[in-house]
Amino acid sequence: MAKNSGFSSFADINEPTHKVAKEIVKGADLTSNSIKNKGGRKPKAVKADKTIRVYVTEEQKNALEAYCLKVGLSESTLIKQLLLKEGVF
Repeated sequence: MAKNSGFSSFADINEPTHKVAKEIVKGADLTSNSIKNKGGRKPKAVKADKTIRVYVTEEQKNALEAYCLKVGLSESTLIKQLLLKEGVF
């Protein structure tokens, strides 16, 4: 009786067709997913729709509105930029 070598007797691993198939499988990139799924739900966007109240005097309010008109920004954008400049967020 012959010992079982692990290979079937009708196909030899050293045949040229098996070498080509082995190289194709070796070169195939099965770990990265370059094909992205376009279906499904879209990710939720982060909305800036939360309000806060800031109490100021009438003079401060007028000065703020005048400055915002001069610069061309809204009050909320000005406050966001000031917070970014200070490193709050």
